[in-house]
Amino acid sequence: MDREDKERLTTDVKATVKARKVAYEDAQEEVRRAKDFEAPPSPDWRFALSVALNRERLAFKNYQKALLDFNRLILDGKLPDEPG
Repeated sequence: MDREDKERLTTDVKATVKARKVAYEDAQEEVRRAKDFEAPPSPDWRFALSVALNRERLAFKNYQKALLDFNRLILDGKLPDEPG
């Protein structure tokens, strides 16, 4: 891989990290909103909180993978398994 390709790939991986960070932060906000709901706990509230927590976990896993891919690229020169 030449320098230009590596710079392009690095830019793409950085963009993925930023996008996944935003998705994780959005999921955290969704969990906060579900927890702050002003009604007594109900099955609907529990379901909404469960969905929000699952989205948060998935978003965190995706963000974590993007960070690991970025670190492997920068520190070890290894290509990510799946770009984007």
